[in-house]
Amino acid sequence: FKFFEMEDGTRAVQEIMNWKALKKSWKNHKFSPSDTIPFALIDETPFYPGYKKTTRTKDDFSGFISDFVRENFDSDIANHLGLKSGKKRVYVQFTIDKSGHITNVRSRAPHKKLAEEAIRVISSLPQMEPGKVNGKAVAVKYTLPISLNVE
Repeated sequence: FKFFEMEDGTRAVQEIMNWKALKKSWKNHKFSPSDTIPFALIDETPFYPGYKKTTRTKDDFSGFISDFVRENFDSDIANHLGLKSGKKRVYVQFTIDKSGHITNVRSRAPHKKLAEEAIRVISSLPQMEPGKVNGKAVAVKYTLPISLNVE
């Protein structure tokens, strides 16, 4: 486990996992159709055919999501909420289901309005080709940190 201080002075804990060992053991795992697979463990990432990159790497998928958020997130909201100036983070977690739809969108942010904006943007992502494990479509869980500078 790794402990770190949050901006508000609280402490958080992060479980450190050996992803390579977990992924190796995952290859032989028999998962049920209802399982949601962490992004780090999938063989093929979800893919949006309209994106400028035509490969299915994890970096390309992350780039697509980041570009989409950058183009659609109204970061000006942060400057009108009475937050202290400086860097702020919004975390958004969502699932790309087996048919490529965005579901289960949740967000954590220093202000409710920022969380709502993150949910709005992620919920508007287009339908994609789903991620795959062992050649089968699976639901994929993805977490995205969004950094904002408050002036």
